[in-house]
Amino acid sequence: MISLAELKTYLKITDVSQDDQLNQAIDLAKGFVASYVWYSLVLNTTTVAEFCWETNQFYLKRKGINSVSLIEYYEDEFNPAYISYNVTTDRRENLELGYIKTRDYIWPFVKITYSFGYTDWTCPQDLKTANLEIASSYYKRQWAISMNDMNSESVDGDTISFKAISWSISESSLSILDNYIYYDFSA
Repeated sequence: MISLAELKTYLKITDVSQDDQLNQAIDLAKGFVASYVWYSLVLNTTTVAEFCWETNQFYLKRKGINSVSLIEYYEDEFNPAYISYNVTTDRRENLELGYIKTRDYIWPFVKITYSFGYTDWTCPQDLKTANLEIASSYYKRQWAISMNDMNSESVDGDTISFKAISWSISESSLSILDNYIYYDFSA
């Protein structure tokens, strides 16, 4: 959801010597966000929601739905041969709310394949800001760990003691992530 170039700009890094550590920090931030909100916000074009009732209204329970690519159903539980429903002409949708309504009632077993999540270009600004802060915190921890090996230095009888440095994720970033949490485990 953030690029290497964006993180380098955020941290004011201009050379390429730290790119491996920065990429690792981006990956750690993605993992943190996914574990915090209980699902990955990174773009997935093949997310599947399954429904087991007769209806013409489907709620996909996710924010950030980009498109619906396939609606399939089968009518006989002993013969699960999926039939494709025409996804281009016969439906109304409000993907921002995760809502799809078909003209016909489809039942009883429905599978909807949709695109969900964000890329570097489609990520909302608040989520991008939280990801930048989290990734920078992980990056700073990498070199703070190596500094912990040296707590003080003595030169010609003079001693300098270094303060222990610790970076943590801010409350503002966590409150941004709170807006993306879902406690429901379906679809």
